[in-house]
Amino acid sequence: MALSDKQKEILLIAEELFSQKGIDGTSIREISKAAGINVAMVNYYFGSKSAMVSALFEIRLTRTREKLVTLTDDTNLNPMDKLLAFVEHMMAVQLQNADFHIILMNQLSKKENAPEITEGITLLQREILQNINGFIEEGYSSGLFQAKPDPITFVIFALGIISYLIHHERTLTNYWNINNREEYSEHIKLHVYPYLIQSFKSILIYNEQK
Repeated sequence: MALSDKQKEILLIAEELFSQKGIDGTSIREISKAAGINVAMVNYYFGSKSAMVSALFEIRLTRTREKLVTLTDDTNLNPMDKLLAFVEHMMAVQLQNADFHIILMNQLSKKENAPEITEGITLLQREILQNINGFIEEGYSSGLFQAKPDPITFVIFALGIISYLIHHERTLTNYWNINNREEYSEHIKLHVYPYLIQSFKSILIYNEQK
């Protein structure tokens, strides 16, 4: 979906409000007020709140889908490199877009969702699991991996960790004596990611199930 700069600006504002108040709890009027435009202009750019939500999910989920395709087609990377690069990408994107992560987790926790949200999430989840499984099967068949864990293991591990980091940002910034989100993200990349990556490697290299 090709969006204008103004549409992107409105989506960023809506994303922040959705993360704070929930999608259902945020009105078009609140979004227009925060964006400094009238309701008619929001409707002009998106048509409805439902269409705005669909646009937000599409642009956020598309980035991850494109990364999957790039890694899958890259013949210069072995299965371990592909898997770890994707897991690191998934965690980095969620941390960078913390507001969307909160929205996504809220939607996943609901028993019912609008079709335009559910279909996009379900499709991407299936693609992620299929591709991770492909990396694992390739690595195991080549002898690079000693174990074949269920691909959901990596998704749970990665999203669980990033959820903790996002929801406890205030506590951790104080603990690490960090002043802003940019420093927070950099600290995680330097001092947390390396240990997480090593943990993922251990899951694949050492088969404790034998």
